[in-house]
Amino acid sequence: MITSWRSYPAFLVLMGACLFASLLPGCATLQQEQGKYVRGDVRYGVTEGRFRGRWWNYYERGRSFLEGGYYAEAARDFRTALGNRSKDHLWPRIYGLHFIPEYFPRRELGIALYYQQDHAGAEEALKASLAQQFSARAAYFLDQVRLKRIAAAGGDQTPPAVEFEVLPGAAPVHALSLEVAGRARDDYYVARVEVGGQQVAVLQSAPELPFRVTVPIAPGTLAVPVVVTDLAGHVTTASLPLETDLDGPAVSLDAPADEGTRAGVVFDPAGVKRLAVNGQDIPLTPVDETTATFTLPGEMVNASTAFVCEDQLDNRTVGKFDQDPAATLSAASPAASWAVAPPLTRWLTYWPQVFFGAQPEPVSPLRISFEQMEEGQEFYAEEILVTLRVSSDAPLAALSLNDIALPLPAGRHSVLLSRRFALLPGQNTFAASARDAQDRTASEARNIMRAETQIEATAGRLNVAFLGNILPAPDPDTTALADTVFDTLPSFPRIQNRFSIVDRALLTPILAEQQLAAALASAESRLALGRLIPAEVMFAGRVRQDAESIEIVLDGASTETGARLTGRVEVAGAPANLESLLDDLSLRLVQEFPRVKGLVIQRDARGFLTDLGRKQGLKNSYKCLVYRTEKVTHPVTGQSLGERPLQIYQGVIQSVDEGFSSGALLPLQDSDDVAAYDVQVNDYVLTK
Repeated sequence: MITSWRSYPAFLVLMGACLFASLLPGCATLQQEQGKYVRGDVRYGVTEGRFRGRWWNYYERGRSFLEGGYYAEAARDFRTALGNRSKDHLWPRIYGLHFIPEYFPRRELGIALYYQQDHAGAEEALKASLAQQFSARAAYFLDQVRLKRIAAAGGDQTPPAVEFEVLPGAAPVHALSLEVAGRARDDYYVARVEVGGQQVAVLQSAPELPFRVTVPIAPGTLAVPVVVTDLAGHVTTASLPLETDLDGPAVSLDAPADEGTRAGVVFDPAGVKRLAVNGQDIPLTPVDETTATFTLPGEMVNASTAFVCEDQLDNRTVGKFDQDPAATLSAASPAASWAVAPPLTRWLTYWPQVFFGAQPEPVSPLRISFEQMEEGQEFYAEEILVTLRVSSDAPLAALSLNDIALPLPAGRHSVLLSRRFALLPGQNTFAASARDAQDRTASEARNIMRAETQIEATAGRLNVAFLGNILPAPDPDTTALADTVFDTLPSFPRIQNRFSIVDRALLTPILAEQQLAAALASAESRLALGRLIPAEVMFAGRVRQDAESIEIVLDGASTETGARLTGRVEVAGAPANLESLLDDLSLRLVQEFPRVKGLVIQRDARGFLTDLGRKQGLKNSYKCLVYRTEKVTHPVTGQSLGERPLQIYQGVIQSVDEGFSSGALLPLQDSDDVAAYDVQVNDYVLTK
């Protein structure tokens, strides 16, 4: 016969319930124990909803215990959770269509053991967690365990080492960028690598870390530094030595000869390959490995005579023989200047001398000028060829541009020569100085602008919104930390230069009505939230902290498709290193959205194919710009000032293959028919 529990005395029922609860390890924190899990005004060992004894309840409560510093209780709950679900992973389904962002009981057990000084057990659990699912938090605490082990073994006494993959050959570097590759090694663990001032993203310390970074090369660059830091803090700086040559040949023309010809000299330390005048190749007579002579018919040299001179590294000097060196030199003296001056100029110069004894300003015979570069001129190019014309009545002794010497042929009174520079956005300053054999000096400077095109402007960048922390903060300190993270991260230069950022003040009314954790759990709910966000990509985060660590995790989703665009973008470390952690986070976030350019290779009714694919880092739902360019030339000189984009359309990548992708054009206006858009094969495709 089955007897109802109601027939038993109440105290027996209560005792039975307590006994049953005691047989379930950690089934729920007993009522009488709740008071001892309080620090300040915060209660730990709690769950957001009702505790039902499920694996996710134990995991959540264990995290709460861990945040409060109750490590034994936390380890107990994590072991119980592992007994029901043993694998660390992301977005596990708990029931029905309900998911939680992460489940890392093995990692959290390792951290609890670390705080309990069980370093062997902590290392085993953390390594197992990383083998199942990478997380920055597990990597950080594994490093802390390793540091304890290194200290116990007597410390790390050996600094890290650097091995370059390929050393440059004998030829100088003649490009504005260089790929630097190699490996950083340590007898224990390499923790950080910087190449040419650029930080390499290191997810996890290791005895050996490869690196491959493209660094900019400027004129005069002598080496690329590589800085490696090991886990113990030892720093090694190695340098990849370079010889750079971004200078075109020096071209010097003699005065007219009696027979009506014009002779000249071309000079370049790398050797001169070619001289073309008005499109015609001119024979060169070598003098030595660096110098050659040439002769031109006299009638070939006039104000419109254009030349191109190339060295063996394909550096060029481009200019015009539009000044007669003899005339230039004779005009350098005051007497000659008076003789060739217009009558009005001579009259205005003469009478002040008669009445007031005023003397004219002496004209220096050493002159320096920039060719086809006016003060404040705008360019649309990413690089520029700066050409200088220098002349004197004495041989030229030295010439520099932006404090870097330019090579000169010996004994020449006049030269034209060029140097290549990368043009940075905004103002660029070029300062030249010269000295002749009589120690006379001259200088000249130009400030020019690299104009911002539509695709470089804010409107051409990916529009992003940083929503905030999707986790309920257990205490005011964590709330303040999360606010600091999401207010500070958008201000980092990498973020500012890569994205257009929605002001978080505009998001406050929207976010006040949203439960972010629920709103981001599925593609449908992300899409619904995205319709409310004035951005193309929304980032939500999870910020947690305990006694000795901070963890920050970002997830990015398209507001137009609801698709996740990033993996976990995450960092973890000590609270004292928050600034460095946010810098690392900005680097990893920007790397998730590579800005790459390709071509339209096929056009269909409503979209296109591009030669950009998975190997360039593309993903489904990436936004892009489709455009072509037009050349910009100076209306007077005809000089090329670069190219600027026109006919800019927007698209979204829909399918990604290894070497190509398909995309759909997006209407600029709701009423537009994208099939009518003028998109052609060989137009450019640029990720936003």
